[in-house]
Amino acid sequence: MKLKEGTAEISARIAKFLGPTRVRMNHPVREIDYRDASNIMVTAEVDGERVEFFARKLVIAMAPSLYR
Repeated sequence: MKLKEGTAEISARIAKFLGPTRVRMNHPVREIDYRDASNIMVTAEVDGERVEFFARKLVIAMAPSLYR
């Protein structure tokens, strides 16, 4: 699928809809730990620091060239 605005537009629209407290943009993920079906720990990098977030659900968005 190709989008006129580019694939980043999908993440941007989801973030706009859900809000900044529920969607973390521009946080490079370093590790994902699926502790159980509804408890996911994500380690990301924020301003050069490693930060942990907990989530019930996780959407991974990345450039198609990275997963081919």
